[in-house]
Amino acid sequence: MLKLPKNIDYHFLIRFLKDEVSQEEREFVESWLSESEKNREIFSEIALLWDKIGHQQLPPTPDPYLQWEKISKRFHSLENAAEEVIPTSTVNNLTQLKIFRLEKYYSIARKRALASTIVRFAAMFLFAVMSWVLLYGIKPYTEELMTENVEQNKMYEAVARKGEKITLTLGDGSKVYINSDSKLVYPNIFKPDSREVELAGEAYFSVTHNPDKPFKVRSGNTVTVVRGTEFNIRNRENGVSVVVAKGLVDTYSPLKNKKYSLRRGDMVKYNDVTGLSKPQKVDLSKYLAWREDKLAFDHTALTEVSDEIERCFNVDVEFGDESLKTKTITGIFQSDSLDRMLSIISLTLDVKIYHSGKKVKITKNK
Repeated sequence: MLKLPKNIDYHFLIRFLKDEVSQEEREFVESWLSESEKNREIFSEIALLWDKIGHQQLPPTPDPYLQWEKISKRFHSLENAAEEVIPTSTVNNLTQLKIFRLEKYYSIARKRALASTIVRFAAMFLFAVMSWVLLYGIKPYTEELMTENVEQNKMYEAVARKGEKITLTLGDGSKVYINSDSKLVYPNIFKPDSREVELAGEAYFSVTHNPDKPFKVRSGNTVTVVRGTEFNIRNRENGVSVVVAKGLVDTYSPLKNKKYSLRRGDMVKYNDVTGLSKPQKVDLSKYLAWREDKLAFDHTALTEVSDEIERCFNVDVEFGDESLKTKTITGIFQSDSLDRMLSIISLTLDVKIYHSGKKVKITKNK
């Protein structure tokens, strides 16, 4: 079913199609149409429906009283003609003939009156159905099925830019928490036999349990399959990692022909060179720190730390000396203050860090 934004409705668009709007309202509709392709699709569907049934005129409803009057006149004309032709000597026969004709025409009149009443109510019902279709977007069953099939094949993108995070609820009720600088591709309606999405970046999945309908996440050259659980996937330049927070997860690589079953606290990594690693136990508080607005590092090179800072705070980090990139740091930092984090890194690694606007520069401490 079509969904219109709160500031515009079907009645308003129909008035626009009927040219019953003011110049200000016309400009508003034109501005709304220019906002997105989705708005234009909605308008096209309404315009097409209005073109099909909005201008059609229903045939005039038969008037049963008028029909009865015509029958009565016809009956009297036939009766008078009979009296002129038939002699008075046959009055008894004529009386019987009148009674027969009267019963006959009364029977016809009743049938025609009943038929006209049925036609009138049918026309009223048809008009009511058309009005509901036009005003409330109710579509015939076959068209609804066709629309559902189209929607199943339509893919959407949820993009969390640098410095922001997104929480998304999928069509099956599963929730996806998307980290900064990440993108999830998903269908509005899942297929009848499977649920499948694609991730670039990092996201935490809380999947609605459905043993008959597996949930698949494609990340780079890995596929993670679950039926109801919670896990984190990180798909960045240096590879893919899958960490399980709850339940059971199957992760495999179609290219390397390897598959592992993971439980809570297990992690596997993948890159195109070494393939899929064996599962290992990890500290969930570190790998899921971003869910609590923290950044966690474990002997992490400063160049990777700077990448996370850029994603989390939407800034550009520059190194004054290439040798600084290999310095490593361990710790968990709150991500609510960039300056506090930079100050701790500066003291820990004995470097100078300059921050101005969206620019951060790391140099040696001379």
